Amino acid sequence: MKMFWAWSAKILFVLLLVAIWYIYTQHNVIQTLTDENTVLIDQLDETQELLELANSKNAELEKKSLEGMLSETNKAIVSGWEKLLDSVEGELDKARQLLQEKGIDNAPSDLNKDTPSTEPLDNSKILDGERT
Repeated sequence: MKMFWAWSAKILFVLLLVAIWYIYTQHNVIQTLTDENTVLIDQLDETQELLELANSKNAELEKKSLEGMLSETNKAIVSGWEKLLDSVEGELDKARQLLQEKGIDNAPSDLNKDTPSTEPLDNSKILDGERT
């Protein structure tokens, strides 16, 4: 019976050593994973800061881009109106000539006074929001 207890004690001692080694190994694994987790959290924070910076720059660029597009659109609209007014003025001149050729005198005498001037417009005031 003494032999049984001696072998049992040896087996228990070996099992105790294996358990201690397992606990030590698991502690190291947990420590390594904790360290990696800390590094990943720091990287995530840095990445989020960079993302916020990129989003703010993107919003700023979109705003500037929109302002640029609006400015170009305003210029195109003003140019279109000028061409339209020139076209209307040309048609009025043709109508005046036709009336004079036909000898119709019931056209208003102040027809020339209502015709818009042909001097160029100052578009910068219109584009800057100043209207007179």
